[in-house]
Amino acid sequence: MHVMKWLYFVLIILVVLEVEARAQQCELDKILVDLKDTELRRAFIEKPELVDAWEVLNIDDVLRKNPTDLEKLSKFMKETGADKIKLIESFKKTPDARKWVDMKIPQAELDDIYNGFKNDPPFDLDPWTPQHKAQRWDQYRARMAEEGKAPETFETWSNRYDGNIEKANAATKATDDYFNSLKLDCPLPPCREVSLSVNGKTRRLDIADRSTGKAVEFKKYSEGKVYKSKDVENEVLLDKALLEQGTMTEIEWVFKACEPSGPLRQLLESGTYPIKIKIIP
Repeated sequence: MHVMKWLYFVLIILVVLEVEARAQQCELDKILVDLKDTELRRAFIEKPELVDAWEVLNIDDVLRKNPTDLEKLSKFMKETGADKIKLIESFKKTPDARKWVDMKIPQAELDDIYNGFKNDPPFDLDPWTPQHKAQRWDQYRARMAEEGKAPETFETWSNRYDGNIEKANAATKATDDYFNSLKLDCPLPPCREVSLSVNGKTRRLDIADRSTGKAVEFKKYSEGKVYKSKDVENEVLLDKALLEQGTMTEIEWVFKACEPSGPLRQLLESGTYPIKIKIIP
């Protein structure tokens, strides 16, 4: 029994030494206290590399002690080659630590998520969800292709996306504010986030008054321009189908503090059923 205890003690010492070697700037006293947790200690014994993820999350008393969160972040760091120092700075600034960790999804996995719905994408996805991030990653690459520019690395883009939760929430609030400014009577509620069936798909419009047949798609992109990505193009085509079928009589795309790119503007205004464009500051 004494031999087993001694061996276990030696094992813990080895883990601590591995931790110390891998975490040059880590708060060693703090991790030694955390290692008293049986589940966390077992996770470090099995995967000493988790200390890198621990170091990123060490300012959060809950997340840094959760092996599942450590493994998720560690996998992201390994598969993307993410810089630990940049992740630490990003984590310090996040307004929502829980979502920050949840959004650490490797590029290949994010692409798989997008491929699962790209032919029939859901519209107005809630920000800071895997589906929303996958959609925005595709939109970003479409924007770079349209501008003839090389895209940033996935790591750089991902860090910026994960730091923009406040901007995403601000965009939702801006849509609500615009809706309220219209002062619609809305005799056939709801008039906010209205789902309509068209060509076997579901189109969710930001604002739609079915009593008058008028609808609004509201865009507020921090990039300053909205590009003709695959999902945005699908939105336009479904809106034109709604006009063609008579479900809606008028659809206006409102761009707040941004504008449509040339190809997107051309698509919106072309054909038998053009869509109105309104740009507001």
